[in-house]
Amino acid sequence: MSINHNVDVEGQQDSFSLFSFSEPQKKRLDPLIKPHGLKVHDGKIFLCDSGRKEIFIIDLPNRKWEHLKGNNNLGTLKQPMNLTLDADGNLYVADVGRTEILVYDPEGNFLRAFGKAQEMKPTDVGVDGDLVFVTDLKTSDVKIFDRRTGRYIE
Repeated sequence: MSINHNVDVEGQQDSFSLFSFSEPQKKRLDPLIKPHGLKVHDGKIFLCDSGRKEIFIIDLPNRKWEHLKGNNNLGTLKQPMNLTLDADGNLYVADVGRTEILVYDPEGNFLRAFGKAQEMKPTDVGVDGDLVFVTDLKTSDVKIFDRRTGRYIE
């Protein structure tokens, strides 16, 4: 199986109907443009698309294709490269365009962003306990932050 757009997950509406005399509505394609990092968590696929500036949440068993709800206002993504989730279900996104890590709650609402002061180019993010590890392409190192506060540790 491959996934290129929402119809690959949700399927196309059946064009056969006994009682409908109107043309069937075709689903609009919602394609992937430039997919990067992904993470599987609780049966869902979380996928960064830097071309679309989106995070897609793909639920294959339930045939759902969703966009990250908090990708607006202060939580707007510019160039998401990679992501991870913590034990509480919070989503952490390494955004090269914003040069920081964005955090969203389990429902997809934006919580906070951190790392801007380190002037980094984050390309990946991982969480272990109370620590957030970020690979920084600009300095070729790994930066460590406090998971709860976003405070830079080392």
